[in-house]
Amino acid sequence: MSQRNWIKLLLLVILVTNILYLSKIEKLTKEIQSLSLSNDSLKKHIGHLYRDPVMLVDSILTPANVMKYIRLKGIKWPKVVWAQAMVETGYFTCDNCCLQKNNIFGFMAGPGQCMEFDKWQECIDYYAKWQSKRYTKHQDYFTFLTNIKYASFKEYTTHIAQILMDNKMVYDDK
Repeated sequence: MSQRNWIKLLLLVILVTNILYLSKIEKLTKEIQSLSLSNDSLKKHIGHLYRDPVMLVDSILTPANVMKYIRLKGIKWPKVVWAQAMVETGYFTCDNCCLQKNNIFGFMAGPGQCMEFDKWQECIDYYAKWQSKRYTKHQDYFTFLTNIKYASFKEYTTHIAQILMDNKMVYDDK
């Protein structure tokens, strides 16, 4: 076979291969289009995300997600409350604490018994209710925590203040 015929054969193989690939691409494109959802259909499937802002907070327990959820729930002194979660769980790394029960604030059900929550967000929901029953708006939050004996150790508010400073957060109610 001459060199010219080899080139023709090679070009023919390339052409056939391209046709097959184009055919497969066309078929895949049609499949993708059949799976695609219209805007109306998308709204039906994920529209709740836009109606329910809680769904916009990722369910993974991270300091950023905890802060987002605390703010979303309208909890007073959110930075201090966030720092409380950091203290109570050792920045979500403790092994022998209430964190194992999705309790990020160390709420107790009885002596030595942590309250249990299905999700960490439920613990923040509980904190919001707990705070609304006990906190008066015109009181410094560190004083409030000290007066109600929230913590089991004396330096609790000092430790919270240090966490705020370490994370470059201003001690305020915003």
